[in-house]
Amino acid sequence: MKRYKITLFAMALLCSGAGFAQERNQPTTKNCSNCGAVAPGVSVFHYVTNNQRHYVVGNCVPNSDVELYNSPDGGTLVASTIANAKGEAHFYIDNELPVAFAINHNRVNELGVAGTGMVMPVDQPGVVIRNTDVSRTTDEVLLNWNATVATGDWVFVIQKSEDNIHFTDAATVAARSAGTAAAYSWTDKQAADQPAVVYYRVEARNHAGNKAATDAAAVKGNGKALFAVQPTVFESVVQLSIAADKLPASYIITDVLGRNKYATGVVNSPRQNIRLTLPTGTYALSVTDNKARRSSQIIIRK
Repeated sequence: MKRYKITLFAMALLCSGAGFAQERNQPTTKNCSNCGAVAPGVSVFHYVTNNQRHYVVGNCVPNSDVELYNSPDGGTLVASTIANAKGEAHFYIDNELPVAFAINHNRVNELGVAGTGMVMPVDQPGVVIRNTDVSRTTDEVLLNWNATVATGDWVFVIQKSEDNIHFTDAATVAARSAGTAAAYSWTDKQAADQPAVVYYRVEARNHAGNKAATDAAAVKGNGKALFAVQPTVFESVVQLSIAADKLPASYIITDVLGRNKYATGVVNSPRQNIRLTLPTGTYALSVTDNKARRSSQIIIRK
């Protein structure tokens, strides 16, 4: 039987703390005598962004095998991975590969964990977002996208970032009629004084808590960076420089993925020294000004 080579990875915007999913060698049929029933609570969220299909399989046994197959009677194995500690598995699949169902396989895997053996059919995508385009004029940034939603409880949240890591919500656009493709647009009228580069993306959300985000698009700004930090490679002290009209401001220091918080504080003067007691490593220093604009920069504790 034909096997497909695909790339799988866990997406942090959907499952904070999830590691990268791994492609694994598995049988090309179900080979599971107790598999086949639809499990109460086992779920598959299917969506499309940037012409790639995504499958998020939830409520599996943590660290158990999760597989996708291409036809209702089994057929060919399309992809396999191990569920994370939350019992979720995340798949990125090329658009031309069909997927009929997901299974939380009941084999005992190399981690010594067996799944429920339950199957969940894959429905039509909950949301499809295509043709995302971001462009700017002198003072504005225009976002356009096409989308189809399966139900009427979806909204599109436009998000902005200056580091492509920390995103903030900028606006919300309600989805239109379910099942019908529609064109959407939104204009950022606060783009005149943006820093060198700003990242935009569209994130769809529904009442069930599902989320589907497009890739971020970088747009060159017209303004200056929100703040400066010196030195960027430091031992114990850094100096923040920020314009007086942006004060008071606040800062936070996290790891480069924005997950673990190491220090926070307030900036009250245009030049302020900050003493930091941090282990050797790389960190993200993020500053938020008095208009809730946020910018980040990498700093290194040597």
